[in-house]
Amino acid sequence: MSYEVKYQNSAGRLLALLKQLKPNQPFVNQLAPLLLNKNVANDHKSKSSLGLQCIVSLHQMYAQFIEDIENSEMSEEEKAVYMKGLNSLATIVFPTNFDKGVRQISEAETALLEVCATRIKKEAVLDKNDIEIIRSLISELKGEIESLPKKDPLKIILNELIRLCEDAINRFHIHGADGLKKAFKGMLAEVAEIEFHSDIDTKEIKKSEKWAKTVNLIKKVDEVAAKTLKYKPLLAFGSKLFLGDGGA
Repeated sequence: MSYEVKYQNSAGRLLALLKQLKPNQPFVNQLAPLLLNKNVANDHKSKSSLGLQCIVSLHQMYAQFIEDIENSEMSEEEKAVYMKGLNSLATIVFPTNFDKGVRQISEAETALLEVCATRIKKEAVLDKNDIEIIRSLISELKGEIESLPKKDPLKIILNELIRLCEDAINRFHIHGADGLKKAFKGMLAEVAEIEFHSDIDTKEIKKSEKWAKTVNLIKKVDEVAAKTLKYKPLLAFGSKLFLGDGGA
């Protein structure tokens, strides 16, 4: 489940999320669809697990917001004023019971968060065309590995690479371009595992369409993350380490 984020930074994403919360509805029932794209099952164990995952995601958002405030160009006095005014957010961010309702963000908290969102450095808006290209590349790679046996090490590794990429795109409204950059780094780690896996013939793999499509997907994720975070694509400097000259 996605929603509109007005300000493309950690404060804007936190504000947009908290504004979705309704009073007197259980914490996990509301946040699982928003944070995890999952609906709460009746199974108590599943609900508890989702609740913990929600808390982790929410804490990550809040921690990133605090870090961005601390690293902003605001004066120390301004930072102190905003953080003092937003201390009350802890009652939302640190729930004591998954089944209890979550209070709504107050007008004062909303106003302060919005001011912070205007003062923290903003990311570029994610281009919808880029999302479609990434999804198309994912689909192509899935098609290449579909016929591989379920326990084939290459299929397991590439499925994890795909999962990292899909999660970053599906939850962009939660973790933003930084989440996409982290996904890119995780995808590189998966490629490294291919490189050093004893049961995978790396030389043969690098001649295949699977490899070319894997490289194309990683390059595109790097390109999009670089564009939104405004840095030079990392693969421009490090691609030969793992990827060689593969990909288009």
